[in-house]
Amino acid sequence: MKRGRIRALSGSLLRDRRGSAFTEYLAIVGLFGIVVGAVMTTRAQTLVVDYANARDLVLLPAL
Repeated sequence: MKRGRIRALSGSLLRDRRGSAFTEYLAIVGLFGIVVGAVMTTRAQTLVVDYANARDLVLLPAL
């Protein structure tokens, strides 16, 4: 009965009990980490360029 109920309620994360749910969970978490890392890297590069432009603007009259 329990096995039939699990199969009836199976979604993508409850496919079977042999570890595929854990593997799928790790894949989702890893993909989320890659996306967040890419966004943070892009944002950091933008901040570095903005800082360089602001520094040049402030130091330009001193030269």
